Amino acid sequence: LKPYDYGNDKILWNDYFTNYLVESTPRHFEIYNESNNDIFITFKRNNQNVVEKILSNEKESNTLILKVVDGIENHITIQCCNSFDVLYDKKIEIGKESMKVSPSSNEGFKPPEKNYNLIIIEHCTAKTFDKDFIISSTVQ
Repeated sequence: LKPYDYGNDKILWNDYFTNYLVESTPRHFEIYNESNNDIFITFKRNNQNVVEKILSNEKESNTLILKVVDGIENHITIQCCNSFDVLYDKKIEIGKESMKVSPSSNEGFKPPEKNYNLIIIEHCTAKTFDKDFIISSTVQ
């Protein structure tokens, strides 16, 4: 095991020291946004939300470093901020150090069943909730 500076990250410290499944000290996992849009990242460690952040597509701020603990579940969900599509929804593999989100990457792509964000927006802006609206939102 290598020494690691936990700083003030009590959640990371707790995930590491209180879990017998942990295989090594925490490591860094980098996400690069090379897509044309900003993306929203949700990172869960041990089934708890640890990071929820919008990652810009501008070169100066298109990288996010996550602290991963191997041996427990580390899960990433990435959503496009323009279309609200889920672009990635998978566990981080042990040993994998980084990933790039680009227009051509489709590893881990999860096609949306329905665009619930769009349905909610349409619902909020509708003047009435007639049967045509209800049918159109369920048929998609």
